[in-house]
Amino acid sequence: MADLSVEICGVRLKNPVIAASGTFGFGREYDEIYDISVIGGISTKGQETIRHDPKWTAEALGNLLDNAVKYTPEGGTVYVSVRPWQFYIRIDITDTGIGIPAEHYNDVFKRFYRAQSSAAAEGVGLGLYLAQGLITRQKGYITLASEVGRGSTFSVFLLR
Repeated sequence: MADLSVEICGVRLKNPVIAASGTFGFGREYDEIYDISVIGGISTKGQETIRHDPKWTAEALGNLLDNAVKYTPEGGTVYVSVRPWQFYIRIDITDTGIGIPAEHYNDVFKRFYRAQSSAAAEGVGLGLYLAQGLITRQKGYITLASEVGRGSTFSVFLLR
């Protein structure tokens, strides 16, 4: 990721959130492919302006959403919420998927890491690595909270 150029500017948050989530039928049933509901809520009403690169933020959020959909079983739900904090905007992507054991929280952000429980799913282990790199280059960060068998929440924090 050494050659990646990130151009940070003041842009309304709503644009990259919608760009990332539009790929997954944001707010619509996804019955024909996954039988997963993707539900979103932007409590800022899209009026928050934050300093970020819209293209790379959408890419990072898209990777997180892709994983949420990929690891959520049929009939599950993926929630997207956006909330303002004092210095950051917090974007939560929560799923009702397989979950991640606490001892692997750091591992999932490593390049090419694939847990044994997810080996059957498509992918090579780059999505979370890239998402973290893209957000970190924008002076943001990603946290993870998860419970095996109940799902995961990836929280993205971007400076306001």
